[in-house]
Amino acid sequence: MNKLPTQFQTLANVLSAIQADDNLSTSRKKSIATYFRVYARVQNKALEAIAADPKAIRKFCKSFLPASAGFSRAHWGNVISSMTFAFFHVGLISLPGRSKAPLCPAWQTLYGRANRKEFRAGLSRLIRFCSTRGIKPSEVDDSTLNEFLRVLLEESLAKEPARLHRRAIIMWNRAVSMIEGWPQKLLVVPDNKYRWTFDWDTFPENLRSQVDTYFDDRANPDFLVDKWANRPLAEATIQGDRYKLLCFCSALVKTGSPPETLTDLNVLLKMENVLRGLRFLHDHYGKDKVDPREKTKTVYRIAQILHVIGRDFLKLDDDHQNELKKIGRKLTPPKAGMTDKNRKRLRQLDDPRNVRRLLDLPACLVRKAKRLDQGRRNDALLVQLALAIDILTVAPLRLGNLARLTLDKHIQRSRPGRNGVVHLVIDAQEVKNNQALEFELPPETVNLLRLYLEEYRPRLTTSDNLWLFPGRGNSFKVPAALGKQISDTVAKEIGLEIHPHLFRHAMAKLFLDQNPGQYEVVRQVLGHSAMNTTVSFYAGGEGVSAARHFDRTILQLRDRSLTNLDGGL
Repeated sequence: MNKLPTQFQTLANVLSAIQADDNLSTSRKKSIATYFRVYARVQNKALEAIAADPKAIRKFCKSFLPASAGFSRAHWGNVISSMTFAFFHVGLISLPGRSKAPLCPAWQTLYGRANRKEFRAGLSRLIRFCSTRGIKPSEVDDSTLNEFLRVLLEESLAKEPARLHRRAIIMWNRAVSMIEGWPQKLLVVPDNKYRWTFDWDTFPENLRSQVDTYFDDRANPDFLVDKWANRPLAEATIQGDRYKLLCFCSALVKTGSPPETLTDLNVLLKMENVLRGLRFLHDHYGKDKVDPREKTKTVYRIAQILHVIGRDFLKLDDDHQNELKKIGRKLTPPKAGMTDKNRKRLRQLDDPRNVRRLLDLPACLVRKAKRLDQGRRNDALLVQLALAIDILTVAPLRLGNLARLTLDKHIQRSRPGRNGVVHLVIDAQEVKNNQALEFELPPETVNLLRLYLEEYRPRLTTSDNLWLFPGRGNSFKVPAALGKQISDTVAKEIGLEIHPHLFRHAMAKLFLDQNPGQYEVVRQVLGHSAMNTTVSFYAGGEGVSAARHFDRTILQLRDRSLTNLDGGL
């Protein structure tokens, strides 16, 4: 079938072409029509209003969570599979999802030898691509893979083109040494991580040594000497600030300073370097914003770090310190509080159905684990995630504190046995803002904790590991890994986009929706040191619930008025 003019393509055009093709069976046409309508319903658009643009469709599918529409992953997979077939059939894409067309003899021989599952999964698209284009196995090189990536990006509906491209290269290189007769040509593995910064090793040793000394002082201050003695920086803050300082150094290199000229912190804090570096960072972090002039927290924090280094570490003269302080003030973001992205995500919880599904998720995960339980590690991980999510709903901890909970220190019982009251207790020095936290766990959470400790946690670690969420060896699970598992589980099971830190905002929102204005309760539960922090995050957030109450009152009055009117008639 001839390719339809790209500029006129809509899903309606594609479906019409499919329905007019006598070579397709009636059942195939009916199936494609059904799944096209499902996709249109998810987009809340008519088929005529959706462009048949592979890139746009891929972008939408990448962010779409099937569970949010009540779909299983298999059902949504059928939608994408049908669209891929239709697009390939009319010529809008050149790389099908699956194909039964025979491979050329040379590739068929190699594919037969690649009989392990990981090789077939990683190489099938590449082999099909090469075979249909007449590229022999011996002719495959880096330029072939570059063209393969272009086709994945522009002429396919593959969800993650860059990942598929990189995986194909890795599998190819493994096949070189593991499969007899495979072409002995290694390919270059791309680094798909975007980095604009340089490594610390790029800069002089003296500068690196000073940076290490500064952050060591901030982590372990001398309480008799250092100004910051009462507030040592947490490990996570130090890692973040070290990276921000690296960004500043990289900005200077990007704007003309060779790395070898940045010999020490005094050079970094020369006013011409400070201004040049911060201007670059301001432009860099503002390029994706609606208003590029908008000030960002990241650049403001970098300006703060430079000021503190100059004032307390290098002890620069007063004029220099004042100039650094003025620059920091000019970079102060216009408002504090919750980001627009988080406010958008919290709107998911204006839907009572979503609230119910989120709060019921731990129990659903436990039921699922029990139903599928075969004594495997993955079954235990499901209960572990149920407990982590349940704790986040009743005791909204920061992710770092959640990951570092221990059985002996943080979980305290009023008395031995099963009937005592269980508390989560976290000392002030372990919390980001030095505010001690304590929560009494409700009976449902205590029962889940008991189930996890007695039946499932033993599958994950040895008895001498005292971390509630154990990781490798005798350590705790890395917070980033635990956080990703939580986010992925919420997205997969109930289709909501909620990361661990958003649980703090979500539970505060749900409480304030029911108890408008009770910021002091929220402040104490979240462990904010100052009320203005709580108010800046959540003031105005009850607007939707207030409007809902307003509408409910007006509708009740209207119904009452209509009833009286009917009675009068």
